[in-house]
Amino acid sequence: MRLLLCSVLVAVVASTAMAAPNMTAVSFYAADSEGTVIPAERWNTLAPHPAWDVYVAEGAIPGGSAINNQTGADSDRFINQPLSMGDNTFTFAVSHQPTGDLGFDHYGLNVFVNGNPTAMLDEAPQISGVVMKDADGPGNEPDHASNTADLTMGFPLADLPGAGLVWTDGDYTVEMTDYFVYSKYDGDGNDNGPDFDELSIGSNAGPFAADGNQDVVGQFTLTVVPEPTSAVLLGISSLALFALRRRR
Repeated sequence: MRLLLCSVLVAVVASTAMAAPNMTAVSFYAADSEGTVIPAERWNTLAPHPAWDVYVAEGAIPGGSAINNQTGADSDRFINQPLSMGDNTFTFAVSHQPTGDLGFDHYGLNVFVNGNPTAMLDEAPQISGVVMKDADGPGNEPDHASNTADLTMGFPLADLPGAGLVWTDGDYTVEMTDYFVYSKYDGDGNDNGPDFDELSIGSNAGPFAADGNQDVVGQFTLTVVPEPTSAVLLGISSLALFALRRRR
């Protein structure tokens, strides 16, 4: 019996030893209310690149250190962030003009999963959300929506279809469960966003550096759950391991 349980456990563990999804890029862009990209304002996590940079850090605003810290080495200029089970929350930020707000009312965020972060060319997103910018500051942020527009911001810049809020590879499902971005200024020119300054104006090649000007800052959450078949296998694995321990 012990041999049988060991065999079951080995087989199940092998079946469930799936690579967790990795977030490999982010693009942020002005959009109309339907999610279609407005080319006048576009940012991405590729540097150097004509589009300005997106800063991404783990955790809710203000987050920790940037996961694409643009220190100069090629390996630092890309995102290759493993996603854990449950909620994965990230702070993101972009530079804008020293004064004045983002130019449009709606902004899209595309997330790329399991791509090749050092060789992504005209790659379509796996997850796409759109939201109205929050001009009031923290509290009561507008709800985000699925973006399936025909033209959104691919990676690094191509106009490619939006993917909606949910992606699966058959082993895991990843859903954008939260996304918002704060306006820099309200209609009177007063700063309503959280104090945040990690980027220089016009940043498109790194390294990231504060310049005394308010950045545009936002936050998003990716929630990872196993697909049902994977969850069953993990359950069987746990039961087999428990039975082995009971027999010792």
